[in-house]
Amino acid sequence: MLGSILSADNDAQRLARKMAYYSTMRIRLRHVQFALEAERRTSFYKELAVYLVFLLAMVVAICAVQVQIPFEHNDGLYTLYFANEFPNVSFKKTFQDVGAPPEMWQWLNGVLLPAYYNSTQRNSYRVSSIQIRFGQVQAMPCRVWNRGNTLSLVPLQTCFPAFENGIEDTTPFGDQGDGTPFVYERGLSTLLRSLQATPDLWNSRMDYGSGGYTVYIPRDNATAGQAMMDALSQNLLTPGTRYVAATWALYNPSTDALSHLQALFEISAADRFQVTSRIGSFHVQGYVSIAAFFTAQNLLMLFLGLVTLGFTYRQVRYVGVHGAAKYFESLWNYLDMIQLVCLYAFVAAWFAYLWSCHDLIPTLQHIMQAETCADSSSGKHCFVDLTLITQQLDMINNLGASLALVSAAIVFKYLRLNTRLNMLWETLRLAALDLVAFVFIFMFIFFGYSIMGFLLFGAHSSDYRSLSDSLASCFQMLLGAFDYGSLSAANPVMSGVFFFSFMILVFLIVINMFVAILSEYYTLAQAAKRKHDEMTKKLLLHGNYDGSDLVEYDILKQIVQYFRGLQFQVQLNGETIPLLGDARVLLVDHSYLLAERGRLRAKFHLAILVVRTCLRWFPRHFDSSTSSKLHDGSNEARLGLPSKAKAIRHLHYAKFPVTFIPLYSKSAVPITMLEQLQPGMCLDLDDGSLTCDRISLQVLGPQEIYLDSDNNGDDEMDKVSADRRLSFGLHHVHPDIGSGNHIKCCRVVYHGEIVLTGQEACLVSRLVWCKYVAAWAWRGFKDIIAWRPWIHPTGSHKNRVIADDDLDDLVSSLQLPDENQSCRFDELVKQLRHFIAKRARQGSIRVPGHDLEACVTHEAIAFVERFPNALVPLDKRELVGYKYVPTPTDTTAIRLPNSVARLSEFLAQNVHEVWSASRIAQGWQWGPHRDNEKKLHPDLVAYSQLSDNARQYDRDASVETLKTIIALGYAIHPKSQTTETTHLDDLSFGLPAPAGETYVPRPIATAEIELSSELKSLVELLAENSHDVWSKKRMEEGWVYGPKSNDATKEHDGLVPYVYLTAKEKDMDRNTAVETVKCILRCGFTFEHKRENAVKKFSMFGHRVAPIATNAHHPKESEIHRPEILNPLGHDEPSSGAPTLPKLVAGPHVVDLLADKLNIQIHS
Repeated sequence: MLGSILSADNDAQRLARKMAYYSTMRIRLRHVQFALEAERRTSFYKELAVYLVFLLAMVVAICAVQVQIPFEHNDGLYTLYFANEFPNVSFKKTFQDVGAPPEMWQWLNGVLLPAYYNSTQRNSYRVSSIQIRFGQVQAMPCRVWNRGNTLSLVPLQTCFPAFENGIEDTTPFGDQGDGTPFVYERGLSTLLRSLQATPDLWNSRMDYGSGGYTVYIPRDNATAGQAMMDALSQNLLTPGTRYVAATWALYNPSTDALSHLQALFEISAADRFQVTSRIGSFHVQGYVSIAAFFTAQNLLMLFLGLVTLGFTYRQVRYVGVHGAAKYFESLWNYLDMIQLVCLYAFVAAWFAYLWSCHDLIPTLQHIMQAETCADSSSGKHCFVDLTLITQQLDMINNLGASLALVSAAIVFKYLRLNTRLNMLWETLRLAALDLVAFVFIFMFIFFGYSIMGFLLFGAHSSDYRSLSDSLASCFQMLLGAFDYGSLSAANPVMSGVFFFSFMILVFLIVINMFVAILSEYYTLAQAAKRKHDEMTKKLLLHGNYDGSDLVEYDILKQIVQYFRGLQFQVQLNGETIPLLGDARVLLVDHSYLLAERGRLRAKFHLAILVVRTCLRWFPRHFDSSTSSKLHDGSNEARLGLPSKAKAIRHLHYAKFPVTFIPLYSKSAVPITMLEQLQPGMCLDLDDGSLTCDRISLQVLGPQEIYLDSDNNGDDEMDKVSADRRLSFGLHHVHPDIGSGNHIKCCRVVYHGEIVLTGQEACLVSRLVWCKYVAAWAWRGFKDIIAWRPWIHPTGSHKNRVIADDDLDDLVSSLQLPDENQSCRFDELVKQLRHFIAKRARQGSIRVPGHDLEACVTHEAIAFVERFPNALVPLDKRELVGYKYVPTPTDTTAIRLPNSVARLSEFLAQNVHEVWSASRIAQGWQWGPHRDNEKKLHPDLVAYSQLSDNARQYDRDASVETLKTIIALGYAIHPKSQTTETTHLDDLSFGLPAPAGETYVPRPIATAEIELSSELKSLVELLAENSHDVWSKKRMEEGWVYGPKSNDATKEHDGLVPYVYLTAKEKDMDRNTAVETVKCILRCGFTFEHKRENAVKKFSMFGHRVAPIATNAHHPKESEIHRPEILNPLGHDEPSSGAPTLPKLVAGPHVVDLLADKLNIQIHS
């Protein structure tokens, strides 16, 4: 229990430390967007890799399924039975030419039986008997069949209508040749009609049912078979016969293929013959054991089944997370559903086929090995019906073809791999709505012409005999395949109208509309691509961004970018490096150098913090008297200069500061390359100019060689240098980068002086490249060996509440109008709180433990830790600005003398004049509303024309300035009793300007007045205090700090401590204070500073403690704390009788600012 409590406390403290650290950071949203897009690209490539593996396995499984028999096998059977010519005829006639009953019997007796009993194929064996199956309709009087018709010419005759299941005749009739009648047999396989012999308007798959009259020609007795066929030719056909089908099976042991053959003769009610040949060959799959079942083919099918389950889980999970409404918004999800249905049906059909084969094998073995079929009675026992299996094979082939088509269509989702293909897909996406409208128009017009063709030519042309045939013929005519002669013969009157109107309306107008739609949207897609390229170029040129994170989906472009990024370049970040011939430089990795600078800067900040703490707790006063005591009797002490340090003989000061040349590469690793350099090797720095000027760098060795110099045989210097080598250079080990052992010392091989600008490329030899590739491969191999995903799990994202798809909405809500597109960490936390609360109310997010704040904290930390490259430290001014609390001097207890109080209105007017003059000097003009962009301000008018609030603000500021002067220990006295009145009455200001024009200010002329050093210090203190007064008033009105001033949101970039203001901003406050002091002097007043009136207010841009005043003018001596001032000049303090300024102590803002402004040079 105690351990869990301590663990919870530690977690809370850890989160608090992280929140405190990240609160000093700013998140660059553009980098977050690039990182998200990069993650999508990685996920996209993973999904593509998985899909390509699946597609390959699926294609192999479909094409390698052993149910598909080669074309040569079926073509040989077709040639033997259906393309063989009839014997004893004077012209060529085959099965397809059968058009009457006699010709049917010619084929059965002259082609089928000889080929069946005496086959010319040496590897073909008879498996089953020949089943002759036929069906007929019931005869009925014509007056009954034609009931309701007005015309009935032969009512007493017998009619035989078209085949329908309800009127099929099932009574025995005729003679099979052995005295037994034809008997109707039920329970047969369903006999499908051909699509060419359907009486309906719309061709559909119809059948003749699962029953019929059957006769079996014996398999093993050709004489009996021929006799039975002769008897059938005399008794089988009747006026009501509507179909005759001959079915048999063959086996080829050489190809291990079982063939099912069928010849179908269909006789319509109009006595038209339609023949159809069917051949289905397949391999019968049988397994003697469970182990034999796991063949490569079945393993592929099992793999497809597992992949199908995986895809199903992914789709169900997506629907569960995002909802069905969002799922069906994408067209690709519909294709995914169709693909899943086809996968399930394909795998199910395959295993159903295996089960059918399992049941069929014993039957085939019994028929071939145990049965002898020599007569009609035994022929039935030798027949095996393979129709079900052939239908299953057709289903497998159809599903495989559909699955291949859908899977190929889904590949279009990955068209972003290529920019051109992506643009084509963008064209289709943009034109989707117009294409849908076009398809509706096209289909209505096209369907109208299909009906027209069916009505005009259906009675005389087989191409238009049904509506489906008419649609197919119209499509062929659209592609240029048409026979106008047959149309004209079928309908001479309307054929021209049909043909020419179809060509003009459909071919010339509608199709060109389709081309115009695609052309228009292709132009729009090109324009969008050009706009995107221009924005990217603008971002690279003006956005302070190098483009390294720009996401590119084109694999070819990525490969090109990768190889271009293998080049090493000098990276100077806007700096320049002058180089002299024979000088020594250090080659270093750019990322390592930046990490070292950051580490040393943090170390320097820590040292400054320690010094500041020591100064705060142990203050010392440095003045000339102390300095004189320490260095009495020396020239340096008298001059206030530090003593000289002793010279160190072994250091060559011309080598310092050390010159580092940082190398950078987008694709390669400079550290690995630098580690391969050996002493004596040379590198070239090429600036890419037309003159091909190159600077050669000769590698001397590690960085310690930098200290070596010509010592003329001085052994003592060699010893000292050897000792110094141990501590020279950069050796710190950074976890993600490495140590400084890769740094190499080089000598510049160049005559003269040259300046590196950061555009130079570092060229290395082929040997170095070969060694680099080998080292890179070896390091990658070791990383793979050392990879332990179960030890270092990467699935921390599973604990996040916000899904990846919702991050886009969150980042979009954080977008700011500034060009940097960034936000502070506290803004992120605030937006996360609103986002999570909203989604929690909607029910799409579940807050763990119903603790919203804890959830927001975890999500904010997870967000910034997920995108570490998007974090940048807040600017010092910005960081302090958000925490800035102005504390001006407390003057509530100060009372102004009457002589001084009369100055307030005069000073307020003069302050307005000074402010107006400075604004006009900066280019501002009068305007009805303030506009920072156009530099318009409504207060650029005379003082008398200001609003009451504006005048009162100036009065309050003047009174506050006068009170601050008194609070600082100064007294303001008039030189005489009449001076103030005389001077105030004699001075005047500018005249009001006409309406709509800018006021011309005329402040009091004070140029001839010179301020003493004491009053100049007072001016600086007044400027700082006036800034605090202004900041406090602004904050009381609801204003806050913002990176840019915005009147609408009440944000101002000047709400920071005085020390962080720019020089121009300080000059505005300083000029106002100077003019105020000069104006007071101009009016005949004098300043007197009394030591007992020094107030503990200013501690040099640090803490401020308001003065405690107990009377109207002068606080008591005991209640005043005299702050101290650093005396940088080392002069003696003035005597107690002379007026002194309040002493100042360096506060934290000064120290931080000093640390930020220092330019750190790394050297030994």
